[in-house]
Amino acid sequence: MMVGLSIEVMSCVQGSGCTALVVAVLARKLELTRAEKHVHNFMMDNQLTKRVGQSVSQSRDWPLVTSRLVVAFVDRIVAV
Repeated sequence: MMVGLSIEVMSCVQGSGCTALVVAVLARKLELTRAEKHVHNFMMDNQLTKRVGQSVSQSRDWPLVTSRLVVAFVDRIVAV
């Protein structure tokens, strides 16, 4: 009876160790480099801007919103 229990405990410890090792290796593989992080953030910003633009164009007040965006854009250009 003790032999079976000791085999069970050893296999459980070995399985936990293997799982931890696999998780650590996969985490290192999935880690992004600095350049990849910048590209990812750039793409997410573009996607968010596109969604906001689509939601604005579908709203009732899109002429008002777009005119405000144009004024803000012109003000930014003039300020430079």
